[in-house]
Amino acid sequence: MIMDDKIVIYADINTVEEIIVFDDNYPNLNKIFQNNAVFCLNISDEDFEKKWNDESDLFVFCTGHDIPLPVALNTYFDTLKEDYSIIADKPRALFILNENADKIKELQNSYGILALNKNDIQDNVLQLKHFREFDKNQQIIGASNGWKNTLNNLGFPPSNCFVLSDNYLFSRKENGDLIGESNLINLIDALLPSVLSVEYHILVICNHPTVSSEECNRLIGRIKANILRLRNYDIILEFVFSSTINKRILMSNYFNIKCDKGFEMFKLSNNQIVLDPNDIDVHSVLHDPTNSTGDSAYKSTTKKLKEIKAISNELKEQINAGIIDHEKKIAGDCKKDKSLKNRLIQCV
Repeated sequence: MIMDDKIVIYADINTVEEIIVFDDNYPNLNKIFQNNAVFCLNISDEDFEKKWNDESDLFVFCTGHDIPLPVALNTYFDTLKEDYSIIADKPRALFILNENADKIKELQNSYGILALNKNDIQDNVLQLKHFREFDKNQQIIGASNGWKNTLNNLGFPPSNCFVLSDNYLFSRKENGDLIGESNLINLIDALLPSVLSVEYHILVICNHPTVSSEECNRLIGRIKANILRLRNYDIILEFVFSSTINKRILMSNYFNIKCDKGFEMFKLSNNQIVLDPNDIDVHSVLHDPTNSTGDSAYKSTTKKLKEIKAISNELKEQINAGIIDHEKKIAGDCKKDKSLKNRLIQCV
């Protein structure tokens, strides 16, 4: 059974053993493998049984670090060779593949999934860590809006989806307009990859905006229209209006953004000016692979995604049962039965 609180590594057995044996060459990946990973291997069940013994480096490593039994999945790798697009539906996995650097770059750009070349393994993956404090009325100077000026050049890993949770995203106005609207659009613009060959999935969960139901529908339409103009690929945008988890957090495939006072960060009148004192914490989900006693950001993210999924499913059942609450709704590009399409929600 694959544990969803640990990152799944898709690789061949020789590549995994190289990383665990030559730990001086791969200190970061080695620690990730020790504390926060499970393995899906490009090997048949029969061949895996032959290798799974106390003379195997992988056997010694897994049993010594209490890692679950690896899964033999050669049929998946065979399918992968025929159609690489299926990796898009493994949004939190790491693939180490027998492909050259150009192909690896193509896969990451096309599908928003983290992949490595087995013949040139880069050990510094998932090491993003950035913290910044903001003062009230501070100007974030740059060539664009405050969100882009803040997040540009941080070196984000690939992505094809995110979930944003902020109870008060649409709670405040400036001159009669919701501050969260432009902040959300600018934040999305700062995070969307420039190219992608699959749909990008966005889920926003927050309290119902401080507007009428009709104006809320218009708000959703405006946001969708604006973000569709940002890129030349399809974007699936879903909203759940309901009380959500307490943390104000954006969770993507391999990184999180925590915003202490929420994502209504910048003023409408000048989108480079900070509205209130705030801070952001941007980090990869395994930025501290040596953490073997506390919860990893990956595990914590899994817990939050499950909580949001439960909230959304409960609301979906209420809606389908005909229970009307004008302060709660599921809207946007969701399925007809109000089920969510978001990849992160689907994978937990």
